[in-house]
Amino acid sequence: MLPPARVADEMEALSAQGVDCLHTCDCEFNLPIEHAGAVCDEIIRRRLPMHWYAYASPAPFTPALARLMREAGCIGINFGVDSGSDAMLAALGHHFRAGDVRETARVCRQAGLSSMFDLMLGGPGETLETMRETIDLMREVEPDRVGLAIGVRVYPGTRLARQVAAEGIAADNPNLRGTIAPDLFAPIFYLSAALGDDPFGYVAGLVGGDQRFFFSAREEAERNYNYNDNSVLVEAIRRGYRGAYWDILRRLADEVVPQS
Repeated sequence: MLPPARVADEMEALSAQGVDCLHTCDCEFNLPIEHAGAVCDEIIRRRLPMHWYAYASPAPFTPALARLMREAGCIGINFGVDSGSDAMLAALGHHFRAGDVRETARVCRQAGLSSMFDLMLGGPGETLETMRETIDLMREVEPDRVGLAIGVRVYPGTRLARQVAAEGIAADNPNLRGTIAPDLFAPIFYLSAALGDDPFGYVAGLVGGDQRFFFSAREEAERNYNYNDNSVLVEAIRRGYRGAYWDILRRLADEVVPQS
Protein backbone atom coordinates (compact mmCIF):
# COMPACT_ATOMS: atom_id res chain seq x y z
CA MET A 1 0.00 0.00 0.00
CA LEU A 2 1.60 3.22 -1.20
CA PRO A 3 1.76 6.21 1.14
CA PRO A 4 -0.79 8.88 0.17
CA ALA A 5 1.99 11.28 -0.81
CA ARG A 6 3.38 8.74 -3.30
CA VAL A 7 -0.04 8.31 -4.87
CA ALA A 8 -0.41 12.07 -5.22
CA ASP A 9 3.15 12.31 -6.61
CA GLU A 10 2.21 9.96 -9.45
CA MET A 11 -1.00 11.85 -10.16
CA GLU A 12 0.90 15.14 -10.14
CA ALA A 13 3.48 13.75 -12.59
CA LEU A 14 0.71 12.59 -14.93
CA SER A 15 -1.03 15.94 -14.66
CA ALA A 16 2.22 17.69 -15.67
CA GLN A 17 2.18 15.55 -18.85
CA GLY A 18 -1.32 16.68 -19.74
CA VAL A 19 -3.32 13.80 -18.26
CA ASP A 20 -6.53 15.13 -16.74
CA CYS A 21 -8.51 11.89 -16.24
CA LEU A 22 -7.44 8.54 -14.85
CA HIS A 23 -8.80 5.27 -13.47
CA THR A 24 -7.07 3.85 -10.41
CA CYS A 25 -6.16 0.16 -10.55
CA ASP A 26 -6.64 -0.61 -6.83
CA CYS A 27 -9.38 -3.24 -6.86
CA GLU A 28 -10.89 -1.87 -3.61
CA PHE A 29 -9.89 1.74 -3.11
CA ASN A 30 -11.82 2.03 0.16
CA LEU A 31 -10.09 -0.89 1.91
CA PRO A 32 -8.81 0.26 4.31
CA ILE A 33 -11.09 3.26 4.49
CA GLU A 34 -8.58 5.35 6.48
CA HIS A 35 -6.02 5.08 3.70
CA ALA A 36 -8.61 6.08 1.09
CA GLY A 37 -9.45 9.19 3.09
CA ALA A 38 -5.78 10.09 3.48
CA VAL A 39 -5.20 9.78 -0.27
CA CYS A 40 -8.13 12.09 -0.94
CA ASP A 41 -6.87 14.59 1.62
CA GLU A 42 -3.49 14.72 -0.12
CA ILE A 43 -5.05 15.20 -3.55
CA ILE A 44 -7.20 18.03 -2.18
CA ARG A 45 -4.22 19.63 -0.43
CA ARG A 46 -2.30 19.76 -3.72
CA ARG A 47 -5.34 20.95 -5.69
CA LEU A 48 -4.63 18.48 -8.47
CA PRO A 49 -6.72 19.38 -11.56
CA MET A 50 -7.76 15.84 -12.36
CA HIS A 51 -10.91 13.76 -12.62
CA TRP A 52 -10.63 10.12 -11.66
CA TYR A 53 -12.50 6.85 -11.20
CA ALA A 54 -12.02 4.03 -8.72
CA TYR A 55 -12.98 0.44 -7.98
CA ALA A 56 -14.40 -0.09 -4.50
CA SER A 57 -16.15 -2.47 -2.16
CA PRO A 58 -19.79 -1.66 -1.30
CA ALA A 59 -18.76 -1.54 2.37
CA PRO A 60 -17.43 0.29 4.19
CA PHE A 61 -18.53 3.24 2.10
CA THR A 62 -19.64 6.19 4.18
CA PRO A 63 -21.18 9.55 3.24
CA ALA A 64 -18.03 11.23 4.58
CA LEU A 65 -15.76 9.21 2.30
CA ALA A 66 -18.05 9.78 -0.70
CA ARG A 67 -17.97 13.54 -0.15
CA LEU A 68 -14.19 13.48 0.28
CA MET A 69 -13.69 11.46 -2.90
CA ARG A 70 -15.92 13.85 -4.85
CA GLU A 71 -14.02 16.87 -3.51
CA ALA A 72 -10.76 15.18 -4.54
CA GLY A 73 -11.97 14.87 -8.12
CA CYS A 74 -13.49 11.40 -8.20
CA ILE A 75 -16.49 11.31 -10.53
CA GLY A 76 -17.35 7.61 -10.77
CA ILE A 77 -16.96 4.33 -8.89
CA ASN A 78 -17.24 0.71 -9.99
CA PHE A 79 -18.40 -1.46 -7.08
CA GLY A 80 -17.81 -5.23 -6.97
CA VAL A 81 -21.30 -6.11 -5.77
CA ASP A 82 -21.49 -9.61 -7.35
CA SER A 83 -24.99 -10.39 -6.03
CA GLY A 84 -28.08 -8.83 -4.48
CA SER A 85 -28.98 -11.98 -2.55
CA ASP A 86 -27.83 -12.22 1.05
CA ALA A 87 -27.60 -16.00 0.72
CA MET A 88 -25.30 -15.71 -2.30
CA LEU A 89 -23.20 -12.94 -0.78
CA ALA A 90 -22.58 -15.22 2.20
CA ALA A 91 -21.78 -18.14 -0.10
CA LEU A 92 -19.28 -15.99 -2.01
CA GLY A 93 -17.56 -15.03 1.25
CA HIS A 94 -18.38 -11.32 1.13
CA HIS A 95 -18.46 -9.18 4.27
CA PHE A 96 -21.36 -7.02 3.04
CA ARG A 97 -25.05 -7.71 2.41
CA ALA A 98 -27.90 -6.34 0.29
CA GLY A 99 -28.60 -3.60 2.83
CA ASP A 100 -25.06 -2.28 2.36
CA VAL A 101 -25.60 -2.22 -1.40
CA ARG A 102 -28.76 -0.14 -0.94
CA GLU A 103 -26.92 2.32 1.29
CA THR A 104 -23.97 2.61 -1.09
CA ALA A 105 -26.28 3.46 -3.99
CA ARG A 106 -27.97 6.14 -1.88
CA VAL A 107 -24.64 7.61 -0.74
CA CYS A 108 -23.34 7.82 -4.32
CA ARG A 109 -26.41 9.69 -5.52
CA GLN A 110 -26.23 12.06 -2.58
CA ALA A 111 -22.55 12.83 -3.27
CA GLY A 112 -23.02 13.25 -7.03
CA LEU A 113 -20.90 10.21 -7.93
CA SER A 114 -21.72 8.05 -10.95
CA SER A 115 -21.78 4.36 -10.07
CA MET A 116 -21.55 1.00 -11.75
CA PHE A 117 -22.42 -2.19 -9.87
CA ASP A 118 -20.72 -5.30 -11.22
CA LEU A 119 -22.54 -8.62 -10.82
CA MET A 120 -21.14 -12.13 -11.04
CA LEU A 121 -23.96 -14.67 -11.22
CA GLY A 122 -23.92 -18.45 -11.29
CA GLY A 123 -21.71 -19.32 -8.32
CA PRO A 124 -22.25 -22.16 -5.84
CA GLY A 125 -25.83 -22.15 -4.57
CA GLU A 126 -27.14 -19.80 -7.27
CA THR A 127 -30.74 -20.47 -8.29
CA LEU A 128 -33.21 -18.78 -10.59
CA GLU A 129 -34.77 -17.19 -7.50
CA THR A 130 -31.48 -15.71 -6.21
CA MET A 131 -30.75 -14.33 -9.69
CA ARG A 132 -34.18 -12.69 -9.78
CA GLU A 133 -33.55 -11.29 -6.30
CA THR A 134 -30.32 -9.73 -7.56
CA ILE A 135 -31.83 -8.13 -10.66
CA ASP A 136 -34.77 -6.85 -8.59
CA LEU A 137 -32.35 -5.18 -6.18
CA MET A 138 -30.50 -3.47 -9.04
CA ARG A 139 -33.77 -2.08 -10.35
CA GLU A 140 -34.64 -0.88 -6.87
CA VAL A 141 -31.38 0.91 -6.04
CA GLU A 142 -30.80 2.25 -9.59
CA PRO A 143 -27.05 2.56 -10.06
CA ASP A 144 -26.10 4.35 -13.28
CA ARG A 145 -24.94 1.10 -14.87
CA VAL A 146 -24.87 -2.61 -13.99
CA GLY A 147 -22.21 -4.95 -15.35
CA LEU A 148 -23.58 -8.47 -15.57
CA ALA A 149 -21.54 -11.66 -16.03
CA ILE A 150 -22.83 -15.21 -15.79
CA GLY A 151 -20.34 -17.85 -14.69
CA VAL A 152 -17.54 -17.49 -12.13
CA ARG A 153 -13.93 -18.10 -13.20
CA VAL A 154 -12.19 -20.69 -11.00
CA TYR A 155 -8.65 -19.65 -10.04
CA PRO A 156 -6.07 -21.85 -8.28
CA GLY A 157 -5.63 -21.28 -4.55
CA THR A 158 -9.04 -19.70 -4.01
CA ARG A 159 -11.95 -20.72 -1.84
CA LEU A 160 -13.93 -21.59 -4.97
CA ALA A 161 -11.08 -23.76 -6.27
CA ARG A 162 -11.11 -25.75 -3.04
CA GLN A 163 -14.87 -26.22 -3.31
CA VAL A 164 -14.59 -27.36 -6.92
CA ALA A 165 -11.83 -29.79 -5.98
CA ALA A 166 -14.12 -31.25 -3.32
CA GLU A 167 -16.91 -31.64 -5.90
CA GLY A 168 -14.49 -33.12 -8.41
CA ILE A 169 -12.72 -31.43 -11.30
CA ALA A 170 -14.10 -33.72 -13.94
CA ALA A 171 -16.16 -33.58 -17.11
CA ASP A 172 -19.15 -35.11 -15.31
CA ASN A 173 -19.33 -32.24 -12.79
CA PRO A 174 -22.52 -30.47 -13.97
CA ASN A 175 -21.42 -27.15 -12.46
CA LEU A 176 -18.28 -26.73 -14.58
CA ARG A 177 -17.80 -25.19 -18.01
CA GLY A 178 -14.66 -24.76 -20.07
CA THR A 179 -11.43 -26.74 -20.28
CA ILE A 180 -11.59 -29.26 -17.45
CA ALA A 181 -8.08 -29.81 -16.09
CA PRO A 182 -6.95 -30.31 -12.46
CA ASP A 183 -4.33 -27.53 -12.61
CA LEU A 184 -7.05 -24.95 -13.49
CA PHE A 185 -4.57 -23.28 -15.85
CA ALA A 186 -7.01 -23.10 -18.75
CA PRO A 187 -10.26 -21.16 -18.14
CA ILE A 188 -12.81 -23.09 -16.09
CA PHE A 189 -16.06 -21.46 -15.01
CA TYR A 190 -18.48 -22.44 -12.27
CA LEU A 191 -22.10 -22.21 -13.41
CA SER A 192 -24.62 -23.64 -10.99
CA ALA A 193 -26.49 -26.57 -12.53
CA ALA A 194 -29.58 -25.42 -10.63
CA LEU A 195 -29.97 -22.64 -13.22
CA GLY A 196 -31.08 -25.09 -15.88
CA ASP A 197 -30.28 -25.12 -19.56
CA ASP A 198 -30.66 -21.43 -20.40
CA PRO A 199 -29.59 -19.06 -17.61
CA PHE A 200 -28.61 -16.45 -20.20
CA GLY A 201 -32.10 -16.39 -21.65
CA TYR A 202 -33.63 -16.22 -18.18
CA VAL A 203 -31.52 -13.21 -17.20
CA ALA A 204 -32.17 -11.55 -20.56
CA GLY A 205 -35.88 -11.83 -19.80
CA LEU A 206 -35.38 -10.21 -16.39
CA VAL A 207 -33.28 -7.39 -17.80
CA GLY A 208 -35.52 -6.76 -20.78
CA GLY A 209 -34.69 -3.55 -22.60
CA ASP A 210 -33.21 -1.77 -19.57
CA GLN A 211 -30.17 0.03 -20.98
CA ARG A 212 -28.58 0.35 -17.55
CA PHE A 213 -27.58 -3.31 -17.73
CA PHE A 214 -24.42 -4.19 -19.64
CA PHE A 215 -25.69 -7.58 -20.71
CA SER A 216 -27.04 -9.23 -23.81
CA ALA A 217 -28.10 -12.71 -24.77
CA ARG A 218 -25.72 -14.38 -27.20
CA GLU A 219 -27.98 -13.75 -30.19
CA GLU A 220 -28.11 -9.98 -29.52
CA ALA A 221 -24.82 -9.03 -31.14
CA GLU A 222 -25.88 -5.38 -31.52
CA ARG A 223 -25.96 -5.06 -27.73
CA ASN A 224 -22.49 -6.44 -27.16
CA TYR A 225 -20.86 -4.56 -24.29
CA ASN A 226 -17.46 -6.22 -24.54
CA TYR A 227 -14.82 -3.49 -24.34
CA ASN A 228 -12.63 -5.43 -26.79
CA ASP A 229 -13.04 -4.08 -30.34
CA ASN A 230 -16.09 -2.02 -29.36
CA SER A 231 -16.40 0.32 -32.34
CA VAL A 232 -18.76 2.73 -30.56
CA LEU A 233 -16.31 3.12 -27.68
CA VAL A 234 -13.30 3.47 -29.98
CA GLU A 235 -15.03 6.21 -31.96
CA ALA A 236 -16.02 8.06 -28.77
CA ILE A 237 -12.43 8.04 -27.51
CA ARG A 238 -11.24 9.25 -30.91
CA ARG A 239 -13.68 12.15 -30.58
CA GLY A 240 -12.20 13.10 -27.21
CA TYR A 241 -14.31 11.27 -24.64
CA ARG A 242 -12.35 10.32 -21.54
CA GLY A 243 -13.16 8.30 -18.44
CA ALA A 244 -14.00 4.79 -17.36
CA TYR A 245 -15.28 2.86 -20.37
CA TRP A 246 -18.61 2.14 -18.67
CA ASP A 247 -19.09 5.84 -18.00
CA ILE A 248 -18.27 6.81 -21.57
CA LEU A 249 -20.95 4.38 -22.78
CA ARG A 250 -23.37 5.80 -20.19
CA ARG A 251 -22.77 9.35 -21.37
CA LEU A 252 -23.20 8.35 -24.99
CA ALA A 253 -26.54 6.71 -24.19
CA ASP A 254 -27.70 9.69 -22.13
CA GLU A 255 -26.92 12.05 -25.02
CA VAL A 256 -29.28 10.23 -27.38
CA VAL A 257 -32.45 12.27 -27.55
CA PRO A 258 -35.58 10.05 -27.85
CA GLN A 259 -37.51 10.57 -31.05
CA SER A 260 -41.05 11.95 -30.54
